[in-house]
Amino acid sequence: MAVVVCKRNFTRSKNEITRLEDLITRLKDEDITEDSYEDMRTRWKTYSGNLNLYETRRGALEEAVGEEELLNTLVPQESEDLFANESQWLLEIEAKLVQYQSNRRREKEDIEVRNQREKEDRDREREDREYRRELEEIEHRRELEEYEREREERQYRREQEERADRREREDMVSRIRLEELDVRRMEIQSSSGTLNRQNGQTVHSNLPKIELLKFSGKIEEYQGFWDNFSSLVDSKEDIDENIKFHYLKNQLTGEAASLIAGIRITNENYGMAKQILNDEYGSVHLVNNKLFTEIKNLQANSDHITDIHELYRQLEIKLKMLENQGVCLNDNILSSILFQKLPFTLQQNLAEEKRTEIITVKDIRERMHRELQTDRVLKSMNPELSYSPSQRPGISSPGTSYPTPRRFTTESLAPYSGQGKFPVPWLFPSFKSILLQKLRRLTK
Repeated sequence: MAVVVCKRNFTRSKNEITRLEDLITRLKDEDITEDSYEDMRTRWKTYSGNLNLYETRRGALEEAVGEEELLNTLVPQESEDLFANESQWLLEIEAKLVQYQSNRRREKEDIEVRNQREKEDRDREREDREYRRELEEIEHRRELEEYEREREERQYRREQEERADRREREDMVSRIRLEELDVRRMEIQSSSGTLNRQNGQTVHSNLPKIELLKFSGKIEEYQGFWDNFSSLVDSKEDIDENIKFHYLKNQLTGEAASLIAGIRITNENYGMAKQILNDEYGSVHLVNNKLFTEIKNLQANSDHITDIHELYRQLEIKLKMLENQGVCLNDNILSSILFQKLPFTLQQNLAEEKRTEIITVKDIRERMHRELQTDRVLKSMNPELSYSPSQRPGISSPGTSYPTPRRFTTESLAPYSGQGKFPVPWLFPSFKSILLQKLRRLTK
């Protein structure tokens, strides 16, 4: 089976080299040009591959066929001669290709050498031109520097003269200003003395100095800061605006100071700095939002009655600040927020009082006010009265036989009888009875 395959393959290769005879002949006679070089080289490789395949298959056939006579029949002498001729032609073609490639490489090298020489000549000429231009620029620069030096000297002398004139004018203005201030001070002292003598009053000239407030960037503190600064500095018409700007920057800290840190201190920039601060912190809506948020977040530190009363005070302060801003406090949402911050006993009492009516902010504030007033009366009538954690609402002290009083109401002033929620008045000392009567009149 292997012999048959070898015969078939060899026969194909033999037919192929017969077909290649004419192609190789034409390739051998063809002139090599730059355009045809690659095509001729490709065809030469293809033909050489065909001849190599023929030689390989012939060797395989010789190994497969052991008989000399059969081998001579399968491989005729004409095919061997044709193979030898075609191999010789391909060697000649290869030599032509190599020669052409060598010539072309040599021509390219000659062209590159010529181009390199031309480039070097051009570079040398360009360097010469640049060198001459640099010399001209150096000479021109030297002339410009001399001219600039003379101009700067003239400018320096002129600035020195202007500075001396300005200093002289400023000294003169300062002397005149000091003289005017002295005259004004004497006039004020004279008029004040006359007025005081006429009214029979004594001048209190040793009042303590009013300090300027600092402002760190808290929105709720801005209005108070600006009222203080405006009355003491901004409203003074005899102070230059750049001096006011100095005072303003000295009173700012933290975020507020960073806001105008990059602005130069000039008369023109003072108004701009005030506008920036007012835009950032002076908005009524921002202040109101801040106050509402603080009211929402306020919580008592503990169930101790002192902490509860402190919460009432803080809530009242925030509500008064909102009123000063012109905010209407008759709002159901605000009422709900305040109601939730009250102790349960106070919530229950308010609900019993109002019944089906809506509990307003005014109702809650009045109730907190009564609780604080009750606390002040208690402390004034009984200075030794104090609250300890064991007296928190809802917690009975050890050793007592009556329920703990309800939180923050007048009922907490009286012990319980144990049979109901009504206090037993005869268990009070006399001063407590008087106190209870006063508190009842107060809460009516």
